[in-house]
Amino acid sequence: LANDRIGVAVSDRFSGQLVIKRHHLETRIRTLAPVLEHIPLYHFLNERHRELVPRVGRIIQAMAASGELERLREEITTRMISASES
Repeated sequence: LANDRIGVAVSDRFSGQLVIKRHHLETRIRTLAPVLEHIPLYHFLNERHRELVPRVGRIIQAMAASGELERLREEITTRMISASES
């Protein structure tokens, strides 16, 4: 994209934002919405903690419903992109 050899690239949002920021391409490349596909992520616990699975699942669902999960994602993404600039 940066060298005008292709017009479109597909990436996960975080990785794409990181590359754009690291290479100072903010004025040449932009992220489009809506996403092409949403791929769900899963939480994993060690088998010895299996009794926590329902509790962790409920907490994650509550965080998603309240918007807290998305706010955390945005905050962490912003923090990691800023840290990569140093």
